[in-house]
Amino acid sequence: MLRFINRLSHKTQFETGKIISSEGIINDNGQIIANGGIDLTSKTGLNNHGSLNLNKLTVSGEIFDNYQGKLSARQALINTNSIDNHQGEITTTELLSAKSGKL
Repeated sequence: MLRFINRLSHKTQFETGKIISSEGIINDNGQIIANGGIDLTSKTGLNNHGSLNLNKLTVSGEIFDNYQGKLSARQALINTNSIDNHQGEITTTELLSAKSGKL
């Protein structure tokens, strides 16, 4: 199992590629900047309280938590049991698909 954790104003920068996590992604006040070339996939949810700049985001599982977070992506595909975007911002340039049992 792989869990990706980025905390405390840490800036993680990528040129291109993929980040795939089978155990969840936590971005706690950090930044994941991909210059539009990263696909980020999480199969058990995403906690983003920082900043994500991605090519494509795919999240499934329990929760997409973007409380006070900022997500910028070309495409965002969110299919979770719960979505929390209180005081958060989601911006896409091509596609936003959000399916959830609870907003």
